[in-house]
Amino acid sequence: MIRRPALALIFALLPLSTAMAACPPGTRSVQETNNRIVCIQQELAQDTAAKANQFRWNNFQSEWRQNQMQQRLDALPQFNPTPKFGE
Repeated sequence: MIRRPALALIFALLPLSTAMAACPPGTRSVQETNNRIVCIQQELAQDTAAKANQFRWNNFQSEWRQNQMQQRLDALPQFNPTPKFGE
């Protein structure tokens, strides 16, 4: 019961932790803290863009596979029963 919220929190914070690791920690000065925040925002924007591109690519591949399957199904011979006279 507690595992699902904990897993959701871990997956939600995982991109943030990688972005924070890529940016150098700021000291107590305001300018360095601002620079770190900008760096983290840029890392998150890049990560989000990469995930969006991957999502689009996966959708494209899925649609392509569906189209290929539809073409294969359309190319199969159609069963046409012979008509029975007198019925």
